[in-house]
Amino acid sequence: NGCTFTALTELANTLEAEGIETEIKDFTDQGYSKKLITNADVLEAAKMAAARLGVEESIDALPAADAVTLEDEARINEVKTAFDALPAEQQNLIAQEKRDKIQTLLAKIVEKKIDALPAVDAVTLDDEARINEIKAAFDALTAEQQSAVAQASQDKLAALLDKIDWLKN
Repeated sequence: NGCTFTALTELANTLEAEGIETEIKDFTDQGYSKKLITNADVLEAAKMAAARLGVEESIDALPAADAVTLEDEARINEVKTAFDALPAEQQNLIAQEKRDKIQTLLAKIVEKKIDALPAVDAVTLDDEARINEIKAAFDALTAEQQSAVAQASQDKLAALLDKIDWLKN
């Protein structure tokens, strides 16, 4: 009489987390006892798996490192936030290649910000705050991420910082 746990589990494997919650609500609103759902852990695991699959799809939808632009920054940060919200066991189920893609894209955004700064010979003290902001973003990257930032961009940032120091003295 009604939805069985097995059918609910199969449904959980095909729907995203919102769909699962809606189906359970419908199931309980129809008057069936919640006691028929005997393994809440399995249901929670299905929700987490759906969230993980959503993050994986979001990672796949991000541009390749060589095609990233500053306009992609918000999306990359949203995906990173969603990834960070997953429990560690779900994060670890995401392929290393996809986890690396997020880290590389975060580094490439910093690189693009450096590249967007004025040339060393055109920099003024008015640029100091922006340069320092980008230097802080670079410093916040892991050593591995920093190595993903092109050496030319790292050299430009160092030269800009030196020029700002020279202009101040």
